[in-house]
Amino acid sequence: MAVAALRQSEEPLTIRCVFLLTACLVLLPPTTPIMTGEETQNSAAQQWRELANAPDFFHEMSLLQSLGQDLHERAAVLSRPHKMWASYDALRRPEIAYLMCQLGDPSGVEAVAKAFFADDYDTGRRLEPDGGAAGANATDDAFRMLILYGTPQHHQRLLAFLRLSDDPLRKRDNLCEALLGLSSINNGPGLPRGYPREQFPLELQGAIPARARHRLPGLYGGSRDDSFCARWHSAVAEGRAAGLNYGVRHSRRVHAAGL
Repeated sequence: MAVAALRQSEEPLTIRCVFLLTACLVLLPPTTPIMTGEETQNSAAQQWRELANAPDFFHEMSLLQSLGQDLHERAAVLSRPHKMWASYDALRRPEIAYLMCQLGDPSGVEAVAKAFFADDYDTGRRLEPDGGAAGANATDDAFRMLILYGTPQHHQRLLAFLRLSDDPLRKRDNLCEALLGLSSINNGPGLPRGYPREQFPLELQGAIPARARHRLPGLYGGSRDDSFCARWHSAVAEGRAAGLNYGVRHSRRVHAAGL
């Protein structure tokens, strides 16, 4: 009798354990395949070969960013942006400096900040492959770099855009767009891989929505509720922006012919 009762009491517990184990397995994140040392070397060698024949600037930067994730390749990777800095058009420097910062070299920050605050990147000068949008792409990268790797003085100058009474270059909206894009991969590239979340400048994260959401016009002809600053405030209110997602998506503006 006692043995039978014990078996009956164990059965529900066993079934419950099976269900719990199944639930845990479902909730576990998918694992990333682990590459062997030889596979890693082969992959890096392939990327270096592709880099030698990269069709344009953006492909080149994408390959360098991927290669830079390998600590064994980082020194060689960093030498490339330094050469590009000297030989490429000045409109490419914000993205070059942004990549260098991600790889631990902030030496380009001050030069880009000086050019950015002097409005040097607000130009329609054409470069390939992005055409007349090269200046807009440079501005986007400068915003991201200064938000994540700039000094407190740079952050205060960024916040000053919110106090502009006349803003023909749309610096206010661009700042909010950059913050929203860094806060969530649903709205932009997200944080660079490996960026410490605790270093995200809280004075920018917290100050912009309260100051800007009611005074910014909508982007691209939209209403105020459609503006990037309104969307940023909504993301903060819902707790999404504060999470600061990592990602690799990086949309670029492309000049449309005839516009």
